[in-house]
Amino acid sequence: MLAPAGICSIVADLIKDIADLFFKHTVEHLVEKEVDSVLTSFISDDANKIIDSIPLDIPLPFKAPFDIADIEFALTDAPAFETGYIGIGLAGDIVNAKTKAAAPFPAPAIPAFSNSSSEHFLQLFLSPYVIESAVWTYQQAGLVNYTVKHSVIPASFPVQLNTSDLAVVAPAIKTDFPNEWVDLRLAMPEGLKATVGVTPAKGVSIAVPLHLEFNPISGSGATKNAFTLGCNFTGAMALRAETNSTTGYPMIQGDLSYLDCPLSLVSSNVGTVNAGLAKTLVDLVFTDVITPLVNVLLKTGIPLPTIDGLTFTDLEIINGNNYVLVATDFTYKPTSDEAAFAPLLGAPSIALRGSRQ
Repeated sequence: MLAPAGICSIVADLIKDIADLFFKHTVEHLVEKEVDSVLTSFISDDANKIIDSIPLDIPLPFKAPFDIADIEFALTDAPAFETGYIGIGLAGDIVNAKTKAAAPFPAPAIPAFSNSSSEHFLQLFLSPYVIESAVWTYQQAGLVNYTVKHSVIPASFPVQLNTSDLAVVAPAIKTDFPNEWVDLRLAMPEGLKATVGVTPAKGVSIAVPLHLEFNPISGSGATKNAFTLGCNFTGAMALRAETNSTTGYPMIQGDLSYLDCPLSLVSSNVGTVNAGLAKTLVDLVFTDVITPLVNVLLKTGIPLPTIDGLTFTDLEIINGNNYVLVATDFTYKPTSDEAAFAPLLGAPSIALRGSRQ
């Protein structure tokens, strides 16, 4: 990841290269040396206003209590300019908005350019680190946990969250905690991390290690752990890209589908536990309770950086090998600062459209 000064330097170079790309074909009466001279002056004198307007630190638009994080973008390398294309590699840290603590694991390498989206002008690459750092940040904030109450289990379901029904899983729970309801607390253990994979064939997958604590509730309302199971939640994520009509930010939104969570015993205070016999109940909880809650956040989406006047069009998600490619065209209507630059080149104030169509 680059330091902020490096980011601005690369963004300045990016602005200059984009301007070269368009204006050298637009302003025919200026020779290349003159264009370079004017562009260099513009970068030195005026581009900081544009650079400062590029949001590299964007709050995630989630409701409380999940409104604690920002996504911080950094260019992982200089933009790649191919014939008619611009490739930009982004590292997106999702960090606590107050502490700014980064996840303690590295972001994988991602490509700077791909031929898989030849119909689009602009490419933005995102690695699995974006989602992995999000899970770590929320886990550190104590937000990767949820308590399932007995009342959410349909009355018609054959196994309820009470000590009588759970005796099939742990026989002694019925006698140690007679006639008690049970809270099922799900939490990600400290020191473990989520793992995200991306392939063209299978798309985006996620695995999150969890502990499932079965805690009987006494008549006074106090809970005590009976036994704890472990499992590796696995799910598939379908991603899509849309522009938020209110904020103008392009958003990466998702939809999670539960796949599996094989169970094993972590600890027991009630003797023998047959972990596999809880699978039907656990599958119900993940399918009907946990996955819909996660999808509320995923459907809100993660914002991507943009600037005033820049609108992404025809957004497309392409799954690569260990990266997600956001391919897009764009329209650009300069603000007053950028529009003032056009007369320096002897050109009228114009709106640009980046497209391969």
